[in-house]
Amino acid sequence: MQSVIPPGDPSKTVIAGKRQGYLGLAINYGQTEDANFPGHIFPTMTTAWQPTDAERAAIAAGANIVVQLLGTPPINPMVLYVSEIPVIEPLDNEQPTD
Repeated sequence: MQSVIPPGDPSKTVIAGKRQGYLGLAINYGQTEDANFPGHIFPTMTTAWQPTDAERAAIAAGANIVVQLLGTPPINPMVLYVSEIPVIEPLDNEQPTD
């Protein structure tokens, strides 16, 4: 999968990890209200991913989506969802900001 520019305010998006030799992870910093805690606003870090054609075929055939978090507990809650069909902006030409 390839990291792509996530939904949200583009001025709050950074590319992390490129200077450390990784491909680069686009992270959008924002806020959301959790339905379990009405009236409480929580900070968010949103990433978006574009599967390859082979990964799309595997998902359509029933493959699981696996999330691996680097590091140790505590692990923050996370949300996984399917976005609307985006206009894809690859990270190839992005400047690292970390």
